[in-house]
Amino acid sequence: MQLNSPTIAIVDDHALFREAVCSFLRRKGYPVIMEAHHGKDLLNQLAVMDKLPDVCLLDIDMPVMDGYQTASILKEKYPTIKILAMTVFNHIEKRENILMLGADGFLLKSNKPETWIETIKKVNEIQR
Repeated sequence: MQLNSPTIAIVDDHALFREAVCSFLRRKGYPVIMEAHHGKDLLNQLAVMDKLPDVCLLDIDMPVMDGYQTASILKEKYPTIKILAMTVFNHIEKRENILMLGADGFLLKSNKPETWIETIKKVNEIQR
């Protein structure tokens, strides 16, 4: 584990993508402490956790509860969790909407691995 690595939660409805990101981040020294299939799953897990994750990688487009709804609730109920929204769609509207709802950063799923690490570090450094 890297010194002062933030703990990570990953919320994405695609199991293979979620597992690949978890594996990548763990190899880079980031402790992934939670995986969720959608926003409601995340909120249910957070409600019973002793220690909250530092950063939540949050997919925007998911069934049951999407990233927009989830980001809004996270900001209200769990303001210490930093939100890094992620999507496959490079639409300015998606980026603007999720940032307005409280996301601290934005990643395209197609970004290079180094960009993922850099962005996670930047988002984790945000002071509240």
